[in-house]
Amino acid sequence: ALELVSYDGLAAALVDGGRHLAAWLWVLAAAVTIVFNLDASVVLLTPLYIRIARRHGLAPEMLAFQPALLACLASSPLPVSNLTNLIVAERFHLGLGDFVRHLALPTVAACAVGWFAFRTVFHLHPTADGVDDVVQAAALRRGLPIIGLVLLGFTAGDVVGVPAWAVAAVAVVWAAAL
Repeated sequence: ALELVSYDGLAAALVDGGRHLAAWLWVLAAAVTIVFNLDASVVLLTPLYIRIARRHGLAPEMLAFQPALLACLASSPLPVSNLTNLIVAERFHLGLGDFVRHLALPTVAACAVGWFAFRTVFHLHPTADGVDDVVQAAALRRGLPIIGLVLLGFTAGDVVGVPAWAVAAVAVVWAAAL
């Protein structure tokens, strides 16, 4: 029987443990928070990170904490990073450049300080044996084009006049159709 596995199972299976797994996951959570938004980071990455932790014998609560923490630390440098940013951008007629110019450096500093604090608090080495998951590649083939659309729409849409809500609406309709 063919076993269906969610997107997080497929993505977890694609991750190579490596020596710096927690650091790369930290960077991924920061990037997802910045480009998509803090809600996407928490909702999409938390189940993925828990599955990755189990696959690699790490404490699940340690990796599950990363997306939530990065949602706080990395949600400033783009208008789409935080819904509050969208409100401020519209109210004060701020563009992508205004956000990047004023908030990119403080965001990088906050993420760096957060990483060193995270490393101090959590044990980053396996505490148990990993678990293998059976995965189906169809989830990734369906999900990646939507992620690409949202990434392109959120980053370049502002430049060509496509509002973030329109990009999100297209992604939702596309996902519902699948």
